[in-house]
Amino acid sequence: MAEYFQKLRQPLLQEIRKGRVFATLEEPERLVSSKQTLGNSTSENVQFLAKLKFDECGRLCLHHLAETRPPPPHHHFIQFSELMQLVNTSSRLAFIELGARGRTLGRLWIRLFPNTIKGQQFALLCTGERGPCYAGTKVFAVANKGHNMEESVCFGDYEWNSGSGGKAVLDDIDWEQEVVKAIYDRTWEAGIVSCSEPEHRAAQFAITTRDWCETECIGGFGKVESGLSVLTDAIAEFADIRECFIQDCGIALLT
Repeated sequence: MAEYFQKLRQPLLQEIRKGRVFATLEEPERLVSSKQTLGNSTSENVQFLAKLKFDECGRLCLHHLAETRPPPPHHHFIQFSELMQLVNTSSRLAFIELGARGRTLGRLWIRLFPNTIKGQQFALLCTGERGPCYAGTKVFAVANKGHNMEESVCFGDYEWNSGSGGKAVLDDIDWEQEVVKAIYDRTWEAGIVSCSEPEHRAAQFAITTRDWCETECIGGFGKVESGLSVLTDAIAEFADIRECFIQDCGIALLT
């Protein structure tokens, strides 16, 4: 796939900058078929496409899959599975973009720790390739709001947007054991992304906003690399954090 990008380097990059390149779950030549399957559902005349765009820092971003009907004409389509070959699986870089009251608040870039099941699942929920997706989900709580330590913001209930759901999208995983195993040589510091223990809430995650304590980080699977101020500013601005939601998400390619 890297060679593919090199061959079409200038023409393809120009089309990406124009917003005219999408990733598709289907083979591109079959995109015009009347049915598209995502997860366990089949919809007539609906395609699930993911935008491919550069951000303001020049990172090539694969955005989440979203319903599109019909497929836009005069655009280029690349198979989603091929783009996955451009992901640095040892150090995935994902993003979530927050919105509220009809405006964009900003984007958080999250570097996922290597070899964690939770990190793999987080990336899947940022792209929506298994069906469920973080896009459109609410920020549902601020835990320990205002405390000098332990303040964190809770996300990821794609089922109920309340904190009561968000089941795993990976099967046959002992999630409690995964939490125990996820201990790293780092402390609870601002920006750590950690997981929920029960399987029925295994897609949920929390981001710490302040340096916490000099103890081992248990259950952490990533850290905010940039954009944490977007979250702290939202806490300060919105008395009800549930006004905020993830309006976009995805992963970076070629990082």
